[in-house]
Amino acid sequence: MKLLLCLLFPLAVFGQPFNFKSTGTKKPIELTLGWVANGKGAYVLYKGKTELIPLKLKSYKRDTSKRSDPQPDVDSYKWEEMYQGKVTGEYGVTVMLKSISDMYYIRHSDGKRFSFNYVEDTKSYDGKATVLLHGVRLDYAVYDTDELRFGYPDRSIKDLSLTALPDGGARRAVVADYNFDGIDDVAFSVPDGGMGVYRIYDIFIYNPVSKKFTQLQLPKVGKMVCDGLCDVRIDKKHKQLTTSCRGGASWHMDYYRYDKVGKLVWLKSGTDNK
Repeated sequence: MKLLLCLLFPLAVFGQPFNFKSTGTKKPIELTLGWVANGKGAYVLYKGKTELIPLKLKSYKRDTSKRSDPQPDVDSYKWEEMYQGKVTGEYGVTVMLKSISDMYYIRHSDGKRFSFNYVEDTKSYDGKATVLLHGVRLDYAVYDTDELRFGYPDRSIKDLSLTALPDGGARRAVVADYNFDGIDDVAFSVPDGGMGVYRIYDIFIYNPVSKKFTQLQLPKVGKMVCDGLCDVRIDKKHKQLTTSCRGGASWHMDYYRYDKVGKLVWLKSGTDNK
């Protein structure tokens, strides 16, 4: 199943880390880059080191101009290397379906540019992935298990179980602002256990005061039609979250907002028969 998923989906969809080796240097530089699909939650890990260096997304562009040919989209990422709170370099990479190219690093101390080649891992992917966000390391299982571990800067660890994966499913990570406070949060989604037409989310909100993540809970009061946080969409204009799930020939929606103390409140439900 792991091999099949790799064939069906583009690289980086599920957060799999990728290995690179420098070209044109006397001694090869080897490193691993990891990020979620929109380029956030990124990090770099140099071979022989244990410290993940956070990468701040500088730009992300998707080129869809070749779809009519038809050709796959081209995703281009640029990140700022944040070491000990300072910008010390820039990384860039281009991803097209199942190919990775144009990987580079510019060292800010002297402006030197390093080029890298993608190194395909000869070992079978173990189904593990990592998100680095607000200095917190989140290790999660893409396949097989439902494990999630938070590794905080104060060295405390918290282990949780995510929504169970259906047979043959794969988990995705998303970094976005789910409570409209201007600070990124993280979500993990899996296909529904029925027809697999929508995804079920576990969302974790980051608290900048406690510097911890807490899981977003559905309100206990309301006439929700969807069982859980399904196909969550963020409405920045109205500061609302919308969930949608399939039932029979219709799509059902629930609408939520946050109250003054930051608690999620159900607003209304709706149906789309299209």
